[in-house]
Amino acid sequence: MSQQQPNDGQGPKGLGYVILVIVIFGGLILGLSSWRNQLERDQKQVPDPAPVAKPLPGLPSKGISKSDLDAINPGMNLDEVEKVLGPGKLVSETKTEKHVYDLYAWGDPLNGTSVSVTFIDGSASEISATGGTDR
Repeated sequence: MSQQQPNDGQGPKGLGYVILVIVIFGGLILGLSSWRNQLERDQKQVPDPAPVAKPLPGLPSKGISKSDLDAINPGMNLDEVEKVLGPGKLVSETKTEKHVYDLYAWGDPLNGTSVSVTFIDGSASEISATGGTDR
């Protein structure tokens, strides 16, 4: 004969565990689903990688020769440098209590020689050239 368990009004004991497991897994699935959706939204908001470097706008296209570079010396003012290289592009200006620092650029840093000159209080102090000379 089969034995019957006492009826406590809760149904078969195994059914409660099955329902509990279903509820737990359902909650996990819903939670992971919303987490995945949030992750996808966050990934769409990630900025693109750093843009590819582009030439500075407004730089003159005149080629820079070795003799041009040799003609530029510390102590020259902007007018003297521009007589050699042509008009430059002001890249930055910094003012402190005692000095004014201006950085000017010439040429195309991606397609040939580029020159940058730092002027302190109007006098060239640092001259940097990159790339090969055009002539």
